[in-house]
Amino acid sequence: MGKLRVGAVGCGARGRHILQRMHATGRVRVTALYDPAAGAAGRVREELGADAALVGGYREVVERDDVDLVVVASPDHAHTEPAVAAFEHGKHVFCEKPMATTVADCQAIWDAARAADRHLFVGFVLRYAPFYLGIKERIDRGDLGQVVSIEANENLSATQGAFFHRDWRRFRKFTGSYLLEKCCHDLDILTWFAGALPRRVASFGGRSVFTPRPEAPRYCRDCDLDCPHRLHLEDPPPKPDERAAIEMNHGRRLDLCCYNSDKDIVDHQVAIIEYDNGVRATFHSNQNGGMPSRRMYLAGEAGCIEGDLYWGHFQYAPVAWSPHFEGSEWQRTEVGNIGQHGGGDQRQLAACVASVLDGTPPPAGGRAGLVASVTALAIDEARLRGSVVDLSERWRWLGVEAA
Repeated sequence: MGKLRVGAVGCGARGRHILQRMHATGRVRVTALYDPAAGAAGRVREELGADAALVGGYREVVERDDVDLVVVASPDHAHTEPAVAAFEHGKHVFCEKPMATTVADCQAIWDAARAADRHLFVGFVLRYAPFYLGIKERIDRGDLGQVVSIEANENLSATQGAFFHRDWRRFRKFTGSYLLEKCCHDLDILTWFAGALPRRVASFGGRSVFTPRPEAPRYCRDCDLDCPHRLHLEDPPPKPDERAAIEMNHGRRLDLCCYNSDKDIVDHQVAIIEYDNGVRATFHSNQNGGMPSRRMYLAGEAGCIEGDLYWGHFQYAPVAWSPHFEGSEWQRTEVGNIGQHGGGDQRQLAACVASVLDGTPPPAGGRAGLVASVTALAIDEARLRGSVVDLSERWRWLGVEAA
């Protein structure tokens, strides 16, 4: 095919990141760019040194003859229309996670991909991080035996947590839920490691840190309190007059008070998941951490693994009787501390390009995106209802079969 011709819908921070790493493979030509924000598409074109057309809407991207794959990197709630339209025009699609913000929209994208017989890639970059690949290799070769239970978390730094309460991501109408927006690929990893579909979920969570403070003004620029989360902008933009402008702001560009901003997401949440094969897992996320972490402890019949993506290593120990209570000697595997996604971004995007150009097995796709999204939405439903949610009927209704 020569180079893969790529068009993009969404040229914000994440879209820009994706296009830069696709372009870095040397196997991609960016041919069309769209973003409603003034100047965003032009900046990406200039940075890439591309000759891409700057177009006025997503349909102008998906209808072009010089586009083979469409990158959908618009805000979460705006994935469905461009993704479905791209498939209807015979394109492959890379959809940034989460796949969509409702079960119906996820189903629509998945159905469109299957009807078009085109690749759907979902931005589950953690599957390509050496940390998680190394653990999965241990599971697959039987070092743990049957996995019994998994404990996992993603805890954000306080700086990143405050960002969520300034940004458009603070509203469930744009994200579906906090866990869906931020942690759906962590939930995908749990399902990948468990090796079965989630059957039942329960959850508890709320907002305990980023709560209203009457003594604080609406904007950091007007505040003289001693606040660890004050956002200092050298040249802050004008305060928006319209509510819609405030809601869809980007937290790095507007100094909304992270305590007093309107919001309906949690700042901490705990979930319990039971899988069809009897594996049980817990997942915990907190947005006010002094120590960011993506930690896992997997317990199996024959061994266990503990590690943290940020440590840059994981440790394995077999299950063996010992006269001591300390357990068996740990075997340490170094993978390197290579950032929030553990080096998965470049590997996943190179795999996507190779899948289209060379016919290699595709990376995480529509089924994984659908399962993780439905699971995340069910977890938040369980939190809001205060009850256990059974997913068995949903998988049957969606036509999702066991792996």
